[in-house]
Amino acid sequence: MKLNLTMFSLTVLAATSAAVAGTKDGGGGKGILCGTHLRTLDIYEAEEVYHLPLPPSAQLDLNSNLVEYGLPLLAYFSASPINTQDPTLAQPFLDGAQKDLISHFVDIQPGTRLDPTFDATVPSLPPACAAVQVAVYSDDGNIYRDRQYWDLLDVRNQAALILHEALYHSARQQGAKTSDETRKFIGLTFANELPEPILKPIWNAPRYLWCGVGGGSDNSEIMEIFAKDDVKDGQKGVSIYFPLFKGMLEMARTSAFVPNVSIDEVTDPSEPMLQGIASNSSSGNSWNFEMDHSNIAGNSPSDHFGGIQIRAWAEGEAKPVFSSGICEFYN
Repeated sequence: MKLNLTMFSLTVLAATSAAVAGTKDGGGGKGILCGTHLRTLDIYEAEEVYHLPLPPSAQLDLNSNLVEYGLPLLAYFSASPINTQDPTLAQPFLDGAQKDLISHFVDIQPGTRLDPTFDATVPSLPPACAAVQVAVYSDDGNIYRDRQYWDLLDVRNQAALILHEALYHSARQQGAKTSDETRKFIGLTFANELPEPILKPIWNAPRYLWCGVGGGSDNSEIMEIFAKDDVKDGQKGVSIYFPLFKGMLEMARTSAFVPNVSIDEVTDPSEPMLQGIASNSSSGNSWNFEMDHSNIAGNSPSDHFGGIQIRAWAEGEAKPVFSSGICEFYN
């Protein structure tokens, strides 16, 4: 099935390991406490490290902040356009937040503290500031919360922590080891500076191909692929977009254009293996990649739903093993 990044419709509480006094899966929410002023690490970094111009907080209620910032984050990952100003979206979004995440907060005993997680690169802090643990995922399905710290957060920071937990849980499911990229996403969200959605080129495509691979017991690399027929510089071909690339949730864009091929040919086992170069528009890094349908049992040119193998490697690296998965067309 397609990667589910619809925030609270995903099963955010299926974390594989984390306990208040036991093993952690890295699913914690950190804050930076300066005197009695507490911000999430996401908001602290946005303001003090990246110097993002966060708008003044209107100090509305928590639900208003969740809707204001959560819907744009949802729209960023969507394969179809979402009108973030549509008033009918607010309540279903909040219902999902309550059911799948907020209702699973469990406050620890007053006077106790959560063990710190080690999933975040904490920047150098002024002498009067310290990193604190506000929340931690648990393998029992709960999110343990330090209520004293939670109450020090204003409603915007509380919303940032909730959205962080939802997005970072999904990133961990795809293999993320730290929350560093998630925090950048959250900071950009609250500064109203999210990049153009990576899948925007798919929104008006009359037909596109989706593929998802990896993540099995063989620890293969996880990738999610969207592809559409396209024309660039007068040449027909296929544009490919990777919301997930080699287990990395993409804040920037890793994409490719392969000329002289169509999405139907990409999935036709009688056609040669697809080869190309995927490039990240932010870092400038690039990888060779191969996509192959020819060795997938049961594939035929008419399959609407079939298998795929893909691998990607940087110049000078040995070719990794193929990661296997499935593809489907959408109209």
